[in-house]
Amino acid sequence: MLALAVLVALGVTGQRFAAFIAIISILLLFLAPLAEVPLYLRLLYSVLIAFTFLFGLLIFRSLLETLDLAWNYQNYAVQQMQDARSHRAEQMQLNKALKEAQENLAHAYIQLDHARNAAEEARRLKAQFAANVSHEFRTPINLIVGFSEIIVNSATVYATPLPPVYRSDIRTIYESAKHLQSLINDVLDISQIEAGYLSVVKELVNPHPVIMEAANLMRDMIENNGLIFDLDVPESIPQMWLDRVRIRQVLLNLLSNATRFTSTGGVSLKAFVDDQKLEISVIDTGQGIHAKDIDHVFDEFYQADSSERGGSGLGLTLSKEFIEQHNGKIAVRSAGVPGEGTTFTVILPFEKTYSAPLKPHIATFQPEPRDRDKYFVVFDEDPAVIQLFRRYSKRHRALAAQTYEQALHLVNTVNPTALVVSAENMSNELFATDFGQTAVIRCPMPSGRRAMQLLGVADYLVKPVSQEMLFESLHRLDKVPNTALVIDDDPDIVRLFSRILKGFPGIDTVWEAYSGSEGIALMSYQLPDVVILDLLMPDIDGFSVIQLLKADPALRPIPIILASAHGAEDALTRSAKGNLSISKRDGFQPVELVKCVETLLDMLRPINVVEAIE
Repeated sequence: MLALAVLVALGVTGQRFAAFIAIISILLLFLAPLAEVPLYLRLLYSVLIAFTFLFGLLIFRSLLETLDLAWNYQNYAVQQMQDARSHRAEQMQLNKALKEAQENLAHAYIQLDHARNAAEEARRLKAQFAANVSHEFRTPINLIVGFSEIIVNSATVYATPLPPVYRSDIRTIYESAKHLQSLINDVLDISQIEAGYLSVVKELVNPHPVIMEAANLMRDMIENNGLIFDLDVPESIPQMWLDRVRIRQVLLNLLSNATRFTSTGGVSLKAFVDDQKLEISVIDTGQGIHAKDIDHVFDEFYQADSSERGGSGLGLTLSKEFIEQHNGKIAVRSAGVPGEGTTFTVILPFEKTYSAPLKPHIATFQPEPRDRDKYFVVFDEDPAVIQLFRRYSKRHRALAAQTYEQALHLVNTVNPTALVVSAENMSNELFATDFGQTAVIRCPMPSGRRAMQLLGVADYLVKPVSQEMLFESLHRLDKVPNTALVIDDDPDIVRLFSRILKGFPGIDTVWEAYSGSEGIALMSYQLPDVVILDLLMPDIDGFSVIQLLKADPALRPIPIILASAHGAEDALTRSAKGNLSISKRDGFQPVELVKCVETLLDMLRPINVVEAIE
């Protein structure tokens, strides 16, 4: 039995517990005080006690293991909680740092926005100051140019002719004043570009006449300086989208610079055309440009060797701006060695165009559907209106049509999104034509020419008005005038116009008025053959004078030529009211109408409310 107990203990509990149980079994078996108890009962009791003790040990051991496991889990949980607290503290620290960083970033954004606004305001003020100063310079310089031009070119308007030596000096004054006037115009153009007011107005033109016009204007100046003028321009150049005035201005500036910086040799103007671009080069044999100056020739007010040749340092800056607005490039190349000269190259890329012939013909192609979303046709006889659409239409290309045949041809060949009819006196014929799915938008556009038609004036001239400009305007009248009336609040301008008019063949009498009311009073007893009128005057402006003239049957036939400064164009345009109507052969679906109205609502501004708030 003892052996059995030992074996059980060994199998169940292991060696340590087996020895302990065997000892207890022997003690219970042989040392029990109850002698009368039989041995087999003692043996049974011993086995029961041993197994009971063994069972208790097993339970106790399991309990200890469970407690130990629970203790370990508790320690692990405590450690995890401590780690979580530590991580939470770190996270809170990071959140705090992130919040501070966000606050600093927001503060930096505010400071950056303030700095940007301050920079924009400074730029605007600089541009406004430059424009104001330029305008202040323009008035006296225009008078100097105007009077000196009369003395040089029309000395007969004066009772006593000037001696030749005086006329020579006056010519020097005139040429210097013209140069100064050009510099002031450059400053004004730069200020307008920086303020975002000056941009190119592209139209579909043949570049050859533009290049030749600049060449012919500079030919005398180049040859009078003893230089050879070499011209190599192909006659066959495809039409391009460009601003003819600005391109001519660029070429004149490049040719003028080449002439000023060339003492011997010559100046060349060459053009090269391929399928993608028009390349125009102005080459001289002058002193060249040093390597240190090459990278700065297009900077504002930068002048290389300005002490020798003069200049404003703005011409090349303007040229670069105008060429880049044509999506082109202008480059300079020079070895910096006298005699090898300098080469300026202008590169103008060709753009996909549609041209309209004067006579309609049947379309021979059908454009891809995507082209329809890119083009619309503008029908108006006024080029300024077409240029306006081209300037402000960002997502669609405006195609010009100045006749009914051109409009019909473009609609049939290009299949545009819409036909915009701005010509009010031609719209009835167009509206009777079936244009299929092309929508027809009728919107007589407020413009200077339309305003002139509505006001009944003969012409509009922007100051400074030269003798040539005024003479051309007078020649366009139905009959040659014998008498003229000048109405302007600036006495010097009145005197200048009077001098110019007295030099016009046929005019023998010029009356002067220094306000609108004075001009009206003078015409009550003296009827002039033509009136030169300023729009912006303090007492009665030019619009009121025109209304009074048109209201009087006796004064209504008198032709009126408007002559006003920059800024009067806006007032003239505002006098012509614009409106809008849209139609399509099959009409519009309800959803299309809602979208059209919604788009118009997004663009409309309640002017009276906004202006009242402001």
